[in-house]
This record gives sequence, structure tokens and C-alpha cells, in this order.
Amino acid sequence: MPYVVKGGVWRCGFELGAPLNINPREGYGVDALQALLHCLGIVRASIDGSPLRGKVHWGGMLSCGLPDLRDGQIQLDMADLESPSTP
Repeated sequence: MPYVVKGGVWRCGFELGAPLNINPREGYGVDALQALLHCLGIVRASIDGSPLRGKVHWGGMLSCGLPDLRDGQIQLDMADLESPSTP
């Protein structure tokens, strides 16, 4: 859960077990949401840099619905999102 640290910066910590086995890591942001999204971006980067890349998915999305931290920006892969069906 994100929380405020010295200087008004927000921090959000996490760790993951098998199969990724990510030791405790932290994401930071100017608010709770940015800190959380930074954590999720670190998870995605960990998956993308592992042998699991292209082998795991969530809801049919190879990105697992996780944001990408490209060029210091938090981005979602819109191609992974399905358009709402029309009746």
C-alpha cells in the first residue's frame, strides 16, 4: 500500500514469489497512484526481462494489463485492450 515518506514523496513496496522471485522493491511517485503504477511497471519490466516473456498473460493480454515504463513515462498498451462490443 502506498504511503508518504520524507519530503512528501510517495513510496509503494512489493515482492513476488515464484516463478519471478522478485526481492522486495519499491516504486515512487508524486502521489499514491503514481507510486502504485511505478510498482506495476517494475513488475512488467521484470516479466519482460525474464524467460516468462511471451509465455504468461492475463485476460489474453501478454502485457498482463501492466503499465510499461517507457522513457520515464507510464504507458498502457492500448492494443491489448478490447473494444467494447456493440449490440
